[in-house]
Amino acid sequence: MHTKVLLIDAVDWGTSYQERHPLKDVGFWFKRHFPENVADLIGVKSVHDVLELGFRNNLAGIIMSGSPRDAHAQDQFTERAVVLVQEIQKSGIPFFGVCYGHQLLARALGGEVAREPNGLELGNAEVELTDAGMKSFLFEGCAGPQLNVLQSHRDAVLKLPPDAELLAGNKHSAHQSFRVGKMHGVQFHPETSPEVLEYLWTRRIAAFQPVTGFDIQQRISSFQPTPQGVRVLQNFVYSVL
Repeated sequence: MHTKVLLIDAVDWGTSYQERHPLKDVGFWFKRHFPENVADLIGVKSVHDVLELGFRNNLAGIIMSGSPRDAHAQDQFTERAVVLVQEIQKSGIPFFGVCYGHQLLARALGGEVAREPNGLELGNAEVELTDAGMKSFLFEGCAGPQLNVLQSHRDAVLKLPPDAELLAGNKHSAHQSFRVGKMHGVQFHPETSPEVLEYLWTRRIAAFQPVTGFDIQQRISSFQPTPQGVRVLQNFVYSVL
């Protein structure tokens, strides 16, 4: 089958993830939430390949994953990624940014991204839909206005882009989801699972525990599945197919 939805894999794996592991597969994180006939329509390319080769203008939708990179970084890679998102907007292709993808979208459209003043948000958290969020197809069937989702971020969108419509927020990070036209972003991770987050964060404890105000290992042990979050990802994909 031909790719109809492009998943841009923005993850760069650190040296502690060199071993082969079934959870070290960003495409799997997203595609496992769909039946095979739909998953086959989701193609995966690394962000490096997309920056080098571009994207097809006949795609039905584009998703950009999370990443350990900082969307607020002032470097050549990030500047190119910002231009890429701007090009996607000009193409008219619906876009769905997750975490890093959400932050990059905000920056590309004129918002402000930086370290979250409240620090790391990790694990299960409640986000609350705005009136606009309650009306958005993105959250249809999620039994709002409150959703339980999985979080994994220390950066955040501190200021929305001009003309952005806020769809969800919480006390930790005010801008948990927003929309500008056909471009949508979510700070939380609708694609992830307790198993994936445990795989990712077990190897980060030593680096992050000294600068984190809670017990990371204890937080890891408390992760729970979030079917409401999964529904958000499914809503986007099914809306463009």
